[in-house]
Amino acid sequence: MMNTPDQPSRNLSSRGHFTFARASAVLLILFAAMGMDGMNCNGGGNGNGNGNNNNNNNGSGPKPDVDASRDHILVASGATPTVTVVEYGDLQCPACGNFARNHYPRLKSDYIDTGKIRYVFRHYPLNSHPRAVPMAEAAECVANHDEDDFFPFIDDIFADQSDLTDGRARDLAGTFNPDLADYDACVAGDSEVLRVNQDKNTGDALGVEVTPTFFVEDVRVGRAGQTVTQIATDLFSNIDRMLDE
Repeated sequence: MMNTPDQPSRNLSSRGHFTFARASAVLLILFAAMGMDGMNCNGGGNGNGNGNNNNNNNGSGPKPDVDASRDHILVASGATPTVTVVEYGDLQCPACGNFARNHYPRLKSDYIDTGKIRYVFRHYPLNSHPRAVPMAEAAECVANHDEDDFFPFIDDIFADQSDLTDGRARDLAGTFNPDLADYDACVAGDSEVLRVNQDKNTGDALGVEVTPTFFVEDVRVGRAGQTVTQIATDLFSNIDRMLDE
């Protein structure tokens, strides 16, 4: 039966259902938008998922010591940037993948390739992500053969995080070096796991607890509860400010 003006109780009920449905639709849109943007990955205390994040504000603090002999560094040929950006990332973290796919291209084209900044990537695998360490180890083993392959390899991982199996990592490694004997020997050992843990330890010492976290010189960018877009906005803002100083 259709509602008519002489049925006020039915009209009120229908209006109530309509209001509820509209509110539900708005919430769904908001949740979808948040899902598309993505919150950062919060590991809690020391990235283990069991602590309290006590470092919620971006701000100046300790500055990462970059070691050219061991760090993975991207810098334009012949450039001598005065600003260094260090990222602590987790190869299984959806927010890190989101940043890599949607914001890193701008970082590379506008700041790295133009010689404005030096960019460093360090591993910060969260204990809540069991495939983060194996993927980081695979990346290190690829870099063992050729350091220039490190960033393309992690770009491939971030491009599709739906398959983080050892088999896919090996297949990707084979696209950089078809002779996989050295890669297989590398992942069978534990030296690169120790290397990954060294990265994480430096992050712990700097107060890193979420991924991605960035350091623009001594300014830490990334706090619990931020979306990837918020982190990216803060990152570019701080880079521009540093370049203007």
